[in-house]
Amino acid sequence: MNIHLSDNETCFLFKSKNGQFDASPSQLANRAYLYGDGIFETMIFTGAEIRFGKQHISRAFKGCTTLNIELKVEQAFQDVEQYLKEKFPGKILRVRWNIYRDSVGKYTPVSHHASESLILEAFTYTPPQQKSAFINKQFVVPNLPWSNCKTLNALVYVQAGISRKKAGMDEVILLEAKGNVCEAGASNLFWKKDGVFYSPCLTSSCIEGVGRAVVMEKLQKKGYSVVEGEFKPSEIMKADLVFTTNVTGIHYIEKINSTEFNIEPIEFIENLFVI
Repeated sequence: MNIHLSDNETCFLFKSKNGQFDASPSQLANRAYLYGDGIFETMIFTGAEIRFGKQHISRAFKGCTTLNIELKVEQAFQDVEQYLKEKFPGKILRVRWNIYRDSVGKYTPVSHHASESLILEAFTYTPPQQKSAFINKQFVVPNLPWSNCKTLNALVYVQAGISRKKAGMDEVILLEAKGNVCEAGASNLFWKKDGVFYSPCLTSSCIEGVGRAVVMEKLQKKGYSVVEGEFKPSEIMKADLVFTTNVTGIHYIEKINSTEFNIEPIEFIENLFVI
């Protein structure tokens, strides 16, 4: 293929299956692809609505504000939800809503308007499972202004997932830069000790999870004490029960390293995620 490149043109080439570099539409090489310059929301569409919509709007708004991406988040969310209602009525879907800066420029963008994309998959609720876990001290979650946001830059979690697989474990527990417990590989952490529930606070650099928010609200409505704080790994090892949450559900940690925990079901939390 002959490619003629003018002085003011940028050409994007991708290696195809035949081993050749071919020109591709420029929208495929956006700032999400080049710099991880954006956020995303993983959401569950129930066939009629996006579950926990209020929490997703709130987190997406905070993410866009933190990264200085210009988007009318509530209207954009409503547009996504309406599209799903029209195109996939009655279909239960896992939806990844990507929001990224639509701009040219190198590291420094020339504008802050947003572009969006969707990744859709069929979703089936998975009942809680019992998992073995280990504490990974190699890949720490950095303390950054956007640490609580679900950004498109996820290399820490990718490497943690690889280490989990190599270790033959079901789950990995990550620490933050000061050595405090942060979160699991793709979930927030909770544990229970003497009737009190604990979870790392947002200053521990954990993602501000939607599942985390709805679980905390439910626990408080049930009259339980919920303590957020900065905790060393030794604190979680003293727990009676440990579990993870994300927007898809809850899973119990049966063992961390060689320490075993109670895995008695918490049905009122599990029921939050059943479709």
